[in-house]
Amino acid sequence: MRFGKLLRTMILWWCSVFYTNAQPLSSPVFPIKNKGVPFITNFTTKDYNAHDQNWRITQNNHHVLYVGNTMGLLEFDGVHWRLIELPNKSSVRGICHSSNGKVYIGGKGFIGYVSTNATGQTYVASLMDKLPKNAHDFQTVWGIREVPNEGIVFRAREQLVILKQGKCKVILPPTGTRFGYAFKLNQQLYVSIPKVGILKLENGQLKPSKRFEKLEDKNIKYAVPMSQGQWLLLTRTKLYIHNATNTRPFAAHLNDFFTQNKLYSIAKINDHYYALGTNRAGVLIIDKTGKVIQHIHRGNGLQGNNVYYLYLDQNRNLWAALSNGIALLEVASPFSKLYGINGTVYDTYVHQKKLFSATSQGIQYRHWSSYQNPLSDTVRFYPMSDFVHQTWAFSMEQNQLLAAYNPGVVQVETLGTNPKLKELETLPGNIWTFTHIAHRPKYLLAGSISGLFLLEWKNNVWQLKHKVKGFSHNARYLQEGKNGYFWVSNDQKGVCRFKLDTTTYSQITQTVWYNKAKGLPSNTFNRVYKINGKNVVASEDGIYVYHQAQDQFVREKKLNQLLGAQQAVLYLRSDAQQNIWAMLQSKADKYPHLVLLKKNNEGYQRKDQTLKKMRGVFIEKIAPHLNSLGNKDVLLATREGLIHYDPTIALPPFSFSALLRKVLVLEAKDSVIFSGTLTNPARQATVLPYKYHSLRFAASSTFYANAHQNQYRYWLEGLDVQWSDWTSETYKEYTNLPAGNYVLHLQTRNVYKAVSPIVDYRFQILPPWYRTVWAYISYVLLGLLIITGGVRWYTARLRRQKEHLAQLVAARTKELEVQNSYLEQSYKNVSLMTKMGQEITASLNLDKVLNTIYENVNKLMDATIFGIGIYQPETQQVSFELAIERNMRYKPYSRSMSEKNQFSVWCIENKQSILMGNVVEEQYQYIEEAFLADQYLLDGSQSTMPASAVYVPLMIQDRMVGVISAQSFQHHAYTDYHLNLLKNLSLYVAIAIENAQIYQQIDRKNEDITAGIKYAKRIQQAILPLTDRMLKALPAHFVLYLPRDIVSGDFYWFEETEGLIFLVAADCTGHGVSGALMTMLGSSALAEIVIQKKIHQPHQILNALDKVMRRILKSKDTHIQDGMDMAICVIDKNRSQLHFAGAKNSLLLIQGGKAQEIKGDMYEINGHRKANQPTKYRNHTIAIDQPTSFYIYSDGFQDQFGGADGKKFMKKRFRELIYQLSAEPIEQQKQLLQKKLYEWMEGQSQVDDILVIGVEIQAIHPEADAT
Repeated sequence: MRFGKLLRTMILWWCSVFYTNAQPLSSPVFPIKNKGVPFITNFTTKDYNAHDQNWRITQNNHHVLYVGNTMGLLEFDGVHWRLIELPNKSSVRGICHSSNGKVYIGGKGFIGYVSTNATGQTYVASLMDKLPKNAHDFQTVWGIREVPNEGIVFRAREQLVILKQGKCKVILPPTGTRFGYAFKLNQQLYVSIPKVGILKLENGQLKPSKRFEKLEDKNIKYAVPMSQGQWLLLTRTKLYIHNATNTRPFAAHLNDFFTQNKLYSIAKINDHYYALGTNRAGVLIIDKTGKVIQHIHRGNGLQGNNVYYLYLDQNRNLWAALSNGIALLEVASPFSKLYGINGTVYDTYVHQKKLFSATSQGIQYRHWSSYQNPLSDTVRFYPMSDFVHQTWAFSMEQNQLLAAYNPGVVQVETLGTNPKLKELETLPGNIWTFTHIAHRPKYLLAGSISGLFLLEWKNNVWQLKHKVKGFSHNARYLQEGKNGYFWVSNDQKGVCRFKLDTTTYSQITQTVWYNKAKGLPSNTFNRVYKINGKNVVASEDGIYVYHQAQDQFVREKKLNQLLGAQQAVLYLRSDAQQNIWAMLQSKADKYPHLVLLKKNNEGYQRKDQTLKKMRGVFIEKIAPHLNSLGNKDVLLATREGLIHYDPTIALPPFSFSALLRKVLVLEAKDSVIFSGTLTNPARQATVLPYKYHSLRFAASSTFYANAHQNQYRYWLEGLDVQWSDWTSETYKEYTNLPAGNYVLHLQTRNVYKAVSPIVDYRFQILPPWYRTVWAYISYVLLGLLIITGGVRWYTARLRRQKEHLAQLVAARTKELEVQNSYLEQSYKNVSLMTKMGQEITASLNLDKVLNTIYENVNKLMDATIFGIGIYQPETQQVSFELAIERNMRYKPYSRSMSEKNQFSVWCIENKQSILMGNVVEEQYQYIEEAFLADQYLLDGSQSTMPASAVYVPLMIQDRMVGVISAQSFQHHAYTDYHLNLLKNLSLYVAIAIENAQIYQQIDRKNEDITAGIKYAKRIQQAILPLTDRMLKALPAHFVLYLPRDIVSGDFYWFEETEGLIFLVAADCTGHGVSGALMTMLGSSALAEIVIQKKIHQPHQILNALDKVMRRILKSKDTHIQDGMDMAICVIDKNRSQLHFAGAKNSLLLIQGGKAQEIKGDMYEINGHRKANQPTKYRNHTIAIDQPTSFYIYSDGFQDQFGGADGKKFMKKRFRELIYQLSAEPIEQQKQLLQKKLYEWMEGQSQVDDILVIGVEIQAIHPEADAT
């Protein structure tokens, strides 16, 4: 607990110290810039949601802004505008913030002041009840002044109302006159009455004053103090300087301007500067000598020219009440905007007292001097003739101002009043920049989007000499290095160091690219700059410099330490004072920001508090432009235009507060705890009931410049451990707060990172009623009563229950015995039914099914007579395949569905069961004629009439299968119990019978199909080569031929003719019947090609076979791509050669104890081809003048699944197996292969047809044969 208090104390002390250090201790006179126009924030009716016209502005003690509007009083806290209507809904044209802290309001026929209600929300309270009886009706209160010793004076044209010590007094003008303007001078109020003069308020009375008798224009609206006891008087058309002895005109050179535009208001900025509001020309700022410093109007940013009132807030911002809105002018800022430029600015240059701007819409210029009269045309920008090309950079070379543009170079002739352009060269693509070449002042290197160009100073003009060869990359960032080297960078490729030939400078002689591999942090956004004469690279991780010994880039230490970690540097520039300007972008902030590293005797010092205002104005990832023209002139190219910055102007004193504006309960609708302005710690905590334990706190800041960039942080002491992160959110919510004491600490900071004092709001959330002390005491007492009463009641209850339970136990014991017996029997029946159903449906043999049904039914009930009839819907008969009486079967018989006197027919037609305890008496419920026992047993005896019977239809859903019947010679042998047993069993019986019938049909069809396939097998075997012929030609060979089905998709083919032995192993698409068809086509085609057409080369045979198969199958039209993989071997004994060609199949050759796989071509016969792609198979020739074994095969063996993991045998394992078995006698290799196959399969089924052919040839020597 002590540590928590210490931590809170340290945090609050640190925040207070930081705030104190951020505030200037004095408020010196600050200059107003002449160059550019102050930053302006315009507020429209869409912002404040009231009338266009605004008349007066002031602030209260908390610096909350109040604006008199035609619809009422506007309140602005830096975040929200709020309209406060007067009780009579009138406009507000008079406002005064008095020394007692109150803000007084004057409207049409109304006077009042700003007050707060119980929750702190502001409203306008009326003072109309304070008016004396002699008060006249009055229209608009035009002004309110606080006059020492006199009170608050409300000025209407009909009367003056003076509020003093809570009482009102009325002063009326002379009869027939009306009050004019009123102004304060030396703490005294002067009131003008047209045609009467200027009167002074003294001791509650208006008295004539001789002070202004000699003044020609007595319609004085304002008097503002100047230095040395002087006052600046403002009338509608003139200004005067007044002191105790005389009055003289001031700024008379502006009288024509004043007469034309009419003066309306004035605000003293400081002892040197005054702001004037006009009716038609906006705001004029003049200095104490009458020189015009600023003219702010509709043409350069102000939203209206009719200025009713001017007000200077606590941070030296000038507020303007306009006829069409409200405006904030940052007149004390060191930043201003240069208006009138069209397009985006890329570069600037000052020459011959002119400022030139390179923009996206050409070159524009304006006059440039230490002072420029804002009322003249010298402050506007002018375009350069019809030149509208995108212009990138300026460079002063040989006293000629050059501009790089798209596509070329242009010379700017700056002499004279109106500068002109002279186009030098039109080049392919953008020209970005220029750089010098050491010791060659008449040469200039230009960087373009497509490489480098050399310019030459010749005949007093710059001319294109040639394009530099050897470099065609984008050269936007180009700098001259040392020792004849140049540096160029590309945002996507890296940094390049190159050298030119020093004779003609037309060729790159050396090029080295530097990227991440050469020390840079990345390959992108590396930009070359020259800073104070040194080449550096601005990268995505700070500044890098070239280390010559290591031939790579290293991170610079001193500057990066000032810039900070994880900072991408987008732009660098040094100025004449050796200061360094850097544009940075951190990973945590998406907006670039500007930093100044100011040069001093010890190195550099970071100066960036003032520059923080520029955060967010630069374009992301695009290198900005900065031009430091001197100590007072820095030009910045931004997304908002061209900005002028004067570093010598210090920031004005900061005076702003964090405001707690509202505290709301989240759960309760419209439940506002606080709604006002809280800036100081509340001494007494607000006490809240527990139901208000979810709160929303709304905050604001009275720093109005860049208000949208104000940030806030919150710390709820009692819940949070520390401050929250800085955020732009102006509210903070806390939900489900437990009971306890809390302090909300609130703080804000402005765009310059200066922080406000901390605001504290103390509150307490009471525990819920059920957690109070009295509640706990009540719980204890109530618990004791409940326990005592409960024990007594429970004891009596137990006694009664004991007696009642004794009675119930006896009765329930008997019931349980009965129920247990019934449940045991039911369980047995269910188990029996399940077992019987499984037995009945286990077989697909109909006769066995029927016998199993009889055996099981006979176990359940008396089945002296039993029968099962199968319904034949095609013949409309019921066929009794099984009928038994006294264990003797009937001869099979049928009943026609037309025999209506049969119980089985009735049962099937009506789909209902029959239960008869006495057949003779009950049979007529179902049939009309008497039932006759007309069937004979197998021994020839006639059946006997039963005494009782039960019939149940056999159905699957609504489909009739047949009928099951049990009959007895005993009356009433069956009950509902037996009927339900048969019903439960009937579904099993129906399913079993139907399955058996379906199986019979399938079995008959399979027999027919199998017979056809077996015949096909005979045909296929007939076309296979004869074993005797093969043994005669190839005594040492084997054929492992294992079809997967009855017929095979693999086949082999043999022929011997003209001294050649042909051996083919083929694998057709598919297996079974479809594959067998392809084998027949293949065998027939091979015979035609080899025997008839006498094509004997293996590759030619494959080509011919491919064409034949495509013709037979019409592949081009039918798109049938069924074909075959094939290996063809031709043994030429005469030449002692083995010829081989393969269509996807390979040859495994073993010679000299070494195995070799000769792969076939990738195309199968009749396989997929690209359009117009010819099929070309290759021929392989092997000498067989030494013992040779070779094997050809299909893919069935290697694709067979098996082994411990159930995987394929695979090609590699198959080749190793063949090589291993090749050492065995050829007649044993087949058996060993087959044995290995069956061991691998381990009971798994064969997945494909298998064909392996092995041949062993002894050495063949043609010469020996010839002799």
